Order: sequence, then structure tokens, then C-alpha cells
Amino acid sequence: MTPTEGYGVPVVAGWDHGCHPGVDDGMYFAYLASDWEAVFGSLPSFGVETRFNVEQWRNGQVVHRGQISIWIYEGTFPELNVPEGYEGGRRNPTRNIGDWETGDIIVPLGVPIVADWDNQIASGNDNGKYFLFDPSDWEAVFGPLPATGEVYRVNIQQKRNDQVIYRGEVAMWIYGGSRPEIGVPEGYEHGRRSPRTSIANGQWQTGDVIIPLYQVPVLADWDHQLHPGEDAGMYFAFRANDWRIAFGSLPPVGEVGYFNVEQRRSGQIIFQGQIAIWIYEGTQPEIGIPEGYEGGRRNPTRNVGDWQTGDVIVPAK
Repeated sequence: MTPTEGYGVPVVAGWDHGCHPGVDDGMYFAYLASDWEAVFGSLPSFGVETRFNVEQWRNGQVVHRGQISIWIYEGTFPELNVPEGYEGGRRNPTRNIGDWETGDIIVPLGVPIVADWDNQIASGNDNGKYFLFDPSDWEAVFGPLPATGEVYRVNIQQKRNDQVIYRGEVAMWIYGGSRPEIGVPEGYEHGRRSPRTSIANGQWQTGDVIIPLYQVPVLADWDHQLHPGEDAGMYFAFRANDWRIAFGSLPPVGEVGYFNVEQRRSGQIIFQGQIAIWIYEGTQPEIGIPEGYEGGRRNPTRNVGDWQTGDVIVPAK
């Protein structure tokens, strides 16, 4: 994915960083929070160092592909000489003089896909219902792969020619070898949009790129058996994979985790504060939670109507 005008996060690097006084050494970079949000969708919480997999471009060439860390200052830091209105970052885990120059552009590292293969599930048509990907590309962006035969579901952004054409859930799975009976080439795995009933011809083209959503979409209109007969919106359900990508970690099974978040509805912040989440790791028919989802609520108080399906959660600034 190449940066084009209006896409990517431009950085400033020629400032006199207070950690290295007198040297404009390019070990760190500064960026505008609004630029980061426009491309990646969310920012880390204040004081929390957050890691992203990216490409760093300079004069039309990729000069770094890998992980960076960013953080939010929320104000000027004269002792560091961070430019007014900017936040900071660096490569991760190591950083060196000359890593960054003003004018460099950061774009999300994505998973390139192939769609013009002869999918035998789809009657021999190269019709774009399914996509192929290199598992090493997936690991570089989304982290560890699922176990062989396990279906992995996550919400993503699908980009074509640097434009988002789909935001929503995909399902992918690992065979660990070629699948000549369905036409999967050696070394590739494959996936589709989710649920299966939503797939259609032409959804995928070779050259499309999948990048993380960096937000947690929620479900709230399920019949929670603690409140039988009511789609009360007192609790929400979410995919664990979405949470890992946006927040970096999950609480252990059986323990409650507390996070400071923003809850957004139709692009507007409707709640800023603490929520509690927990991991079921399996269906919970006794409370009616949907298959494959985990649960949460606001903390310490919760009320009917707190949540609606389509709300998204992002780390608090």
C-alpha cells in the first residue's frame, strides 16, 4: 500500500529532542493526533505506549517495515521540546539516530490478498467470493495465527486503491498445506467475509489490502438471560480478536479486566470512562451470549440502554 496525497501520517523529526539535547538526531518522531486517528482509527490511552505494525515511507520508498510505538502527551512537554500540538513515537524495540526524517509518511502495514484463483468451492469461477493470503503477512499484521482447522474471526478494513471499501468481519482459517481439491495454491491460506450468508461475487480483487480496524465493534441487541425477554443494552458482547488488536491484551479467563475507554455511536463520543470485560472462552447458553463472543459492561454502574449494536470502543485518550 503506497501513501498517496491525503493518506498516511506525516511526521516531524528535525526537532531538538530533550532526551538528546542539541542533536536533531531522528531517533524519535512527532505527529499530529488528528492525522493518526484519520488513518488508524484510534489513539492509545494517555500514558500508555501502544504498538502498531507499519510501513515507513521516504521519497516514495519503504525505509522500514515493522513495529513502532506511539504515546500521547496531552499537552506540551517543554523538557522534551516536543513541538506544540504533537505527540511522539519511535521504532520498536530498538531505535537509532537517523531512523526518522521530517516528511516521512507512516501507513498501516496490511495483508495483501489474491482473489483471481480458481476456487473449486465456487464452481471454477475466479469470482472474488474468497481471498487468499500468505500466512506470514497475516502474522506480521495481526499476530499469531489460529490453530489448524480453527476459524478466526476479526473486524477489519478492506482497502482498494487506498480507499476503504468494506469495514466489517472476516473469517479465515489455516490448513497448513496446499488444498488442490479446492484450488488453493501452495503456501496460501484463505478466508471470506463473515457471516457466510454475506458473501458475494466481486467482494475481493487481487491487490486489495486488509488492515486492522483498531476499534472494537459491539453487539447489544441479544437477549441476555440475566434480563430475560429484554434486549436491554445493559451489557455488550465483543470479539476477543478485535479487543487484542485495539488494546493489546485480554484479562485471563475467569478474571475481570478494567479499561478506560471511549464509547462511540455514529461517530460521536457518548461515554468516556471505565468498563469491565471478561472472557468466557466458549458458549454461555445460560446467559444467551452469542457464539464466539465475550462480554462487558460499564463500571461501576450499568443501565438499560447503555449499549447499542454498532457502537465501537476505543482506548481512552
